[in-house]
Amino acid sequence: MKLKEYEIRAHKDEVTIVKFLKPFPLLMTSDSKGVMYIWLLPGFLGRDVLTCVVKWINKHSMEIDIPISAVDVYYEAKTQSFLLLIGDEKGDVKI
Repeated sequence: MKLKEYEIRAHKDEVTIVKFLKPFPLLMTSDSKGVMYIWLLPGFLGRDVLTCVVKWINKHSMEIDIPISAVDVYYEAKTQSFLLLIGDEKGDVKI
């Protein structure tokens, strides 16, 4: 039995959110400075490594990083629309 499959060492600050973005083979991680990564999971398209496909920094202004406090996903299969909803500690919601 494997206890550890992969290790992510991209964040410089405390990781606060880890969430699978179903139905896609994606994993989202976020830290206390508002830095978010979206990772393509191994096994997709024959890849055997975890691959970063998005890095995004939640900025309230050019100087202030705001931690992400809530994440949810919405996928409408009929229209193949995907929305990532992000709430932060300032009360802003980004889609």
